[in-house]
Amino acid sequence: MKRSSEDSIGVSFRSPTPRRDRIGKAAAGGQRAEDPSREAQRALSTLLSNLPGMAYRCRNDRDWSMEFVSEGCVELTGYRPSELIDNRVIAYAELISLEDRARVWEEVQEGLRHDRPFRVVYRIQTAAADEKWVWEQGRGVHSDDGELVALEGFITDITDRKRADELLELRVAERTRELATLLEVSHNVASTLELKPLLGLILEQLKTVVDYTGSSILTLEGDELRIVHARGAMAPELERDAVGLRFAVRSAPAIWEAMTRREPMIVDDVRADTELGRAYRQALGTRLETPPFCYIRAWMGIPLALKDRLIGMLSVSRTEPNVFTQHDATMALAIANQAAVAIENARLYERAQAAAALEERQRLARELHDSVSQALYGIALGAQTARTLLDRDPSRVAEPLDYVLSLAEAGLAEMRALIFELRPESLEQEGLVAALDKQAATLRARHGITVEAALCDEPDVPLELKEPIYRIAQEALHNTVKHGRASRVELRLECGPDEIVLDVRDDGVGFDPSGEFPGHLGLRSMRERVAAFAGTVEIESAPQQGTHVRARIPRQRGAPPVDGRP
Repeated sequence: MKRSSEDSIGVSFRSPTPRRDRIGKAAAGGQRAEDPSREAQRALSTLLSNLPGMAYRCRNDRDWSMEFVSEGCVELTGYRPSELIDNRVIAYAELISLEDRARVWEEVQEGLRHDRPFRVVYRIQTAAADEKWVWEQGRGVHSDDGELVALEGFITDITDRKRADELLELRVAERTRELATLLEVSHNVASTLELKPLLGLILEQLKTVVDYTGSSILTLEGDELRIVHARGAMAPELERDAVGLRFAVRSAPAIWEAMTRREPMIVDDVRADTELGRAYRQALGTRLETPPFCYIRAWMGIPLALKDRLIGMLSVSRTEPNVFTQHDATMALAIANQAAVAIENARLYERAQAAAALEERQRLARELHDSVSQALYGIALGAQTARTLLDRDPSRVAEPLDYVLSLAEAGLAEMRALIFELRPESLEQEGLVAALDKQAATLRARHGITVEAALCDEPDVPLELKEPIYRIAQEALHNTVKHGRASRVELRLECGPDEIVLDVRDDGVGFDPSGEFPGHLGLRSMRERVAAFAGTVEIESAPQQGTHVRARIPRQRGAPPVDGRP
């Protein structure tokens, strides 16, 4: 059933039909009562004039010829009702943006075809040539026999809301880009643990969010800030000259106090008479008049902090004054927070490397003392004995010379083994089997242990697979001497079609594999090495029953062991 005009959107813009039974004489005063239809028309006119936007009634033609337009059209379109009704000055359809006109027509017709309200957003050009966004909601009006006779609706100005939405979308997109940039910066900064490349990377990534002419990283050392890296408009030699310069930051209280509060500092003009400007000039002193600082006009300082500890500052400068904003400071602070963690991690990594290098040097010194040094000492004694016998009894010279020769061979094997440990890349040239042979020879020569080696032919596997096998064998053989106190060792390498199996068995004192061994990482290191290749390590041992280490590594990385054992 078709709806009447009164059902269209809740209000009909046609005048109500007067009722005869409401026209008559006034009960008192003998005056004629006012026509109720006129009163209703005034009320409706007052209502429509107070509604936001424009109420209308029009024909469903391409011009949308207006039959009725409320006074709100003046504010909305700049035209008076009399100018729009019957297209006397302009057709309403001509006000609709040409880009939106066809779409609006189709959306309205779609609503009419399904006898439902239509709601459409589009742009119009006002009489003053201004563009506005409007929201129209309307419905078809049908006669009692179902014929479409008109359209009725409201058109509301939503320009401010639309612009606010567009601004919000723009800000969201901008914020999304910023977050994506910070995420990429975080990933890049965390990608290196070497301090010097890291410092350059931090300043390079900072450039992606804050434009600068020059920048530097300073670390806090006592009461001073020291430049550890610099980049920008300076010539390379000036950048090198800047590194190492120190600034007595506590002599500039305004800067020091801001740093201790973890607050970014912005100096719009370093030569202006402001508190931070004076503090900046005081910190630099006469350096402000010389390269690489004389070009600076605007400056921003960002503290580098770890929790409650201040470790330094990011310094950013420009040749123009009044260029840095609070948004720049916020973005730079986000990078500084990540940079502080990365710098601290790089420092810890450097210390760990230094400690590892020191430990390795000490180990090599012990090895050289216990093996090569002793061999050289024996060679010296043997040579001295041979020299003495050469004068007294030449027939006996052969024995000490044979002794010297054996010691020289043992010393040479020791040196080769030590060099191989220092240069594991030799695996690629000499192969895994040759490397294990040298380990066995070293064990025999250095410690007098009987080593039975049964090694397969050189396996056709990548170098990355050979290295963990070699390191596990090295660790296991080292343990037989250091902890097992063994006299006999069996070393086996089996190269199957699907996996490689390393067996190291000794007759030492043994141990309880389920026990805790604080400070000893060898067993865990073995498991971690094979776990990276989906392999397994089995350790069997018991007190006074020796130790058996069996490592099984699939030839294809990630493939499970062939018999499915864990």
